[in-house]
Amino acid sequence: MKRKSITLVGTLISVLMIVAMLVSFGCTPSTPQGGGNTLKVGVVAWLGFAIGLDMVHAVEIMADMDNKAGGLNIGGQKYNIQLIVYDCKNDQAAATAAVNRLIFEDKVKFILSDGWLFDACLPIIEQNKVLLSEITPSPAVLAPDLKMTFMPAFNNCMNSECAGWLAKNYPNKKSVFVAYGDDFSGHAQQPVSKASFEAFGFTYSEMFYPAGTQDLSALGTRVKTANPDFFVANGGGPINDALAYKAVAQAGYKGQLFGNVTQPLLSLSQIVPMDALEGFINAAWPVEFDPATTQPGKDFKAAYIAKYGKWDGPEIQGGAAYSFLRAALMKVGSVDPVKVATDISASGIKFDGPCGEGQMVARPDIGNSRKVDSTVALAMKKIAGGKPVLIETISLDIATGYFQKVTDFMKKK
Repeated sequence: MKRKSITLVGTLISVLMIVAMLVSFGCTPSTPQGGGNTLKVGVVAWLGFAIGLDMVHAVEIMADMDNKAGGLNIGGQKYNIQLIVYDCKNDQAAATAAVNRLIFEDKVKFILSDGWLFDACLPIIEQNKVLLSEITPSPAVLAPDLKMTFMPAFNNCMNSECAGWLAKNYPNKKSVFVAYGDDFSGHAQQPVSKASFEAFGFTYSEMFYPAGTQDLSALGTRVKTANPDFFVANGGGPINDALAYKAVAQAGYKGQLFGNVTQPLLSLSQIVPMDALEGFINAAWPVEFDPATTQPGKDFKAAYIAKYGKWDGPEIQGGAAYSFLRAALMKVGSVDPVKVATDISASGIKFDGPCGEGQMVARPDIGNSRKVDSTVALAMKKIAGGKPVLIETISLDIATGYFQKVTDFMKKK
């Protein structure tokens, strides 16, 4: 009996050592269900950043749901999805190394990414004919000379849809002040955010604050003094955006707090007092409501709770990168990345998932006729009684119209 116990302990130690090795290399391969073909899909994200980590969790859950349902039907054959995940660690060298490893060692032909420090990786992906689906705010992924890249996670269209919705529903309020983190994300978000408000006739002011700082009292004072109709925090990520709203509320600003990107209440309320969030309006995914407002949202939320024990307000935007990829693979009926990219670039696609119904659209304003950007049927919420309440879901047609108005405005400028 004693010998058996020692053997079990030794086995457990060995297993833990293997797990530790996987974590140290930043690679966490998923396990497909038995039977059928296997399609490897790489994922590169900054796991030390909430959006990157939540993206990986969302993609893992969706791939697991597909595998448990028997796999994806691609060209009449069933494919289980095997995810191979690497952490870019907020380091350019690590991101590039991850892409090289996925392409040359893991032999993947499809990559999902949160886009963090990913612009330098685009030539590698293009040269090796790997299809990239990412959620980056960086415009580099939309360059007309690229043939294998797609941005299906609604970064750009959320700004235009929220600005269009705001102009329609508050026609007599026209001044907006937007705060951005002074970093990659903030500067990448600023052009389309600014253009969106200006295209819909808002008087626009802005401020960049030091990213990562805990003291945003200077921002609060400036916003209170300016006293705009709307204050928006954008591009800072869940923590910095929340700190910006908190600072503005504590400074005594009495205007409308508004978000032109999704920011789950459960995440915001960890930093911003609930009384300050009462009446807050911003975009939301279907899963934020209880119950979720769409069937894919309900299914995802149930799977998330089953895996993690509770719903903790994740930012699942990155999951749209997977929703797009699975839809594209099934529509084209091929696992040839060039064939998939060529078909979708020309014909576009509509796709659904926990983030809502989306579609791919072209960007003629930047000279790109490929359908590489995206719009979404976006929900708008208001915090009432400490809970997110659905105001309206912007239809896909109206959302696309808002986006076109902004891209036309950007082209003229």
